[in-house]
Amino acid sequence: MDSQGRWVEDMESITTAFTSFYTTLLQGSDHRTPIIPEIVGMGKTLNDKHRRLLDCNFTDKEIKEAMFSIPSNKAPGLDGYNSHFFKTTWNITGGDICQAVRDFFKTGKLLKEVSITTLTMVPKVQTPSTVGDFRPIACCSTIYNCAV
Repeated sequence: MDSQGRWVEDMESITTAFTSFYTTLLQGSDHRTPIIPEIVGMGKTLNDKHRRLLDCNFTDKEIKEAMFSIPSNKAPGLDGYNSHFFKTTWNITGGDICQAVRDFFKTGKLLKEVSITTLTMVPKVQTPSTVGDFRPIACCSTIYNCAV
């Protein structure tokens, strides 16, 4: 059932119902507070020491620790690989993963195939009947989770 209480059955109408519902929910002006630069400026900011710590080169060991800190039983990313795969093949994939992560922090760019995210609609109730009965869950790739 769409947000107007009408039953929809064809794929195009279902897609429109979900898109409309979540666009209204997430982009509605009632849900956003404008940013006031003066207030942001009153908060804590990074000092030079903090900036230098953020502007560092991560070692292969640190990148490996980040990957190995991701639980092995997490759902696989869109590419079908979870952290267990990368952990067990680290002797083959580790060098490429470390290079990709270092490149991301050096250039700020990540391959779109790695940074792609999909939304999965998970039912919030036993028998969902309206678009509001679903919760969007973002599914990211394992390497994206490791880098970011």
